[in-house]
Amino acid sequence: MDTKLTAPVNDAASLAELLKDPEVGGFSHTELLLNKNSSATLSAIERFFRDAQHTDLTLLYFSGHGVKDGQI
Repeated sequence: MDTKLTAPVNDAASLAELLKDPEVGGFSHTELLLNKNSSATLSAIERFFRDAQHTDLTLLYFSGHGVKDGQI
């Protein structure tokens, strides 16, 4: 049974737009990772923190759902 949740994708896209809006968040860069596997997600998080400068204001927002498939 393949049931895709559409609301979380829409919510994430809306949040990214708000964060980019100079009147609201003012962030110059946002990156959405939608429906990525754990390896891709962990790599992106590592890159996010590795590339941040000491004086940067950073925000990592994570929301997810897990699916048990027997793999680690």
